[in-house]
Amino acid sequence: MNNSFKISEKITYEYIDENIFILHIENGKYYKLSKSASLIWSEIEKGSSSKDIKINIQPNFDADDEIGKDIDETLKNFIQLGFIEES
Repeated sequence: MNNSFKISEKITYEYIDENIFILHIENGKYYKLSKSASLIWSEIEKGSSSKDIKINIQPNFDADDEIGKDIDETLKNFIQLGFIEES
């Protein structure tokens, strides 16, 4: 997976302290991102591809082959929830 993403027009988000809160405009639900999901979100904001996200985030975690899988899963969840779209 080496896709690029854009933030959906169906959501709005805000940084409050060190947390990111997302409002899905269509369903009215609020979401609070975890620390690791927030790191991924910040990379999406920068326009990073999934490959770049993995490279940039990996140093924040212990050396673990699972981090790539976790990032892919988080990106899939963001797409399913309507937070991002592949571009």
